[in-house]
Amino acid sequence: MKRPLMVVAGIACLAVIFTLTFRVLSSLGDGPDFSDLDFEEPDDGQQDSGNVGGNVAQPEPEPADTWNPPASQWEPETPPEPQPDASQPEPAAVAVEPLSEPVPVTPVVADTADAEPATRPGFVTIAGELVTWMPVAGELVFQGQKDGEGVPFSAQRDGRIEFPADLPLARCEAVLRLGKGLQPRIPLEIPPYPVDIEIALEAYNIVGEVHFHRRGVEMATVRLVDTEDFESVYDTQVTNPDGQFSFGPLVRGQYRLECLTPDDRPTLAGQAFNLHISRNHDNIVIELVESGGLAGTLFDDRGNPVLQGRVVVKGMDDFTPPGGSVQVFGNGRYEIANLAPGIYEVTGYGQPPLAVKERVQVLEAQQTGFDLKLKAPGGILVIVENARKEPQAGCKIFVTPMGLTPEPPEDWDAPDTSEQGVSEVLSLAPGDYFVTAEDGMRRAVSGMLRIESGDTREVRLELPE
Repeated sequence: MKRPLMVVAGIACLAVIFTLTFRVLSSLGDGPDFSDLDFEEPDDGQQDSGNVGGNVAQPEPEPADTWNPPASQWEPETPPEPQPDASQPEPAAVAVEPLSEPVPVTPVVADTADAEPATRPGFVTIAGELVTWMPVAGELVFQGQKDGEGVPFSAQRDGRIEFPADLPLARCEAVLRLGKGLQPRIPLEIPPYPVDIEIALEAYNIVGEVHFHRRGVEMATVRLVDTEDFESVYDTQVTNPDGQFSFGPLVRGQYRLECLTPDDRPTLAGQAFNLHISRNHDNIVIELVESGGLAGTLFDDRGNPVLQGRVVVKGMDDFTPPGGSVQVFGNGRYEIANLAPGIYEVTGYGQPPLAVKERVQVLEAQQTGFDLKLKAPGGILVIVENARKEPQAGCKIFVTPMGLTPEPPEDWDAPDTSEQGVSEVLSLAPGDYFVTAEDGMRRAVSGMLRIESGDTREVRLELPE
């Protein structure tokens, strides 16, 4: 009996819950439509277990509309279309016509007339320092190029170089000219990244002492002369109290060391010797000695003292100073002092073309007497022909003295060949000569000719075709 009562009570509770839910949803708005739901009503004879006194009256559900969710929860709102402002005038319509022909476009080119060409910087160093004491010139020679066909460059006294910007990125060799002829080739490689191009020279040093009787000489002047750069003085040093001196850094080349004696020791003779720099020299000793001298008389070819002339003394070896020269006036006497002991060439000049050259040895601490007698000149008759024995006119003639033959005056030139192919070279000091004939690229050289005083020699030269 209890089980049917419990079932009836459960159904009644469910009906109450659904009814209350329906009312809550109706108060919030349109609720769901439960009209299709079929609720089973309990029988009249059944009683609710919660209401013992009698039957529970079930209220009838109120009719409800079909529930639909608000549109704002499911669809995005569409913004209202902007309305035109009546106060603003409408813009005028622009008619666009198609182009019948293309419009040419002229590119804008920068004015580079005054712009400097792009360059690539570089520099020359020796012992890691810029070469600033002399100008630098040379060329970069790449593979397949000969000397003179490379890229030339030059640097001023600041050691800086401006290379062309379009250098090939390849290995090359730098051939330098530092007033000393061609230097050994320095290998280089042009890097592709923007870095200065360095040409590093090998550096050498000279260290030595000046002695007299094996003791150092203070305040002696030592000069380094560049014999390949027109006898220019490269550097000058004064010895310290121990007689020491040094030069460097130096580049490879031919030099001459000259030591001049201190002013307070005039009887000492200077010394000089040539030196090839291709390595370091750290033990050079210059030994000073008591000076000697030359004195004598200059005579003409007839044995009379020369009224006006000149005597020139020149050292014959690498260890003899250059010597000197003196003018001769009046009685023909000459005297040259402070000569280092050694062998010298002594040349006497009178009125052109009188001249003579002899060799003499100067002894230490002695004055050597040496008279000079000028000799009467001779001459050469030069005949220039081709292979068919035809005379060659307008050829240049060069006469080169050899050995003890005096050099012609500086302003003297041999005449060119005439229409008959002849050049008469007169007023030559007696001695040995070579004769050269040149016509453009054609050239002919004679053998050595001995010219005697008062004689004229004939020589025939044949120019190649």
